[in-house]
Amino acid sequence: MDLKIIEELLETIRNRKQFPKEGSYTNKLFNKGENGLVKKLGEENAELIKA
Repeated sequence: MDLKIIEELLETIRNRKQFPKEGSYTNKLFNKGENGLVKKLGEENAELIKA
């Protein structure tokens, strides 16, 4: 697996955290706080396991 896409995703997330964009889905997740982020990560991990 090429980790480049994960590195690019991480860079985008860091960028959105530092420079929030109005209407950005990532920004909306950050606004939900730690519990919202953990919930979303759990959902995505469950989908990955199913796949």
